[in-house]
Amino acid sequence: MKRKIVMGLLALGTIGGFASGFAGMRCRAEHRRQAFEDRVAETCVRAAKRVEGSADGETRQPR
Repeated sequence: MKRKIVMGLLALGTIGGFASGFAGMRCRAEHRRQAFEDRVAETCVRAAKRVEGSADGETRQPR
């Protein structure tokens, strides 16, 4: 009887651990996606400013 209870608790713990791990991976993926979108947006803004500045006659040295 004791062995069945221990096996049941271990099985529940395993399932709970996997569920927690998958939930954590999903959460980190959303943060990674948001960071990537922010980086792309910043790159686009810098490019637009560079084009706008060169259209005004400014000459800027590339990095």
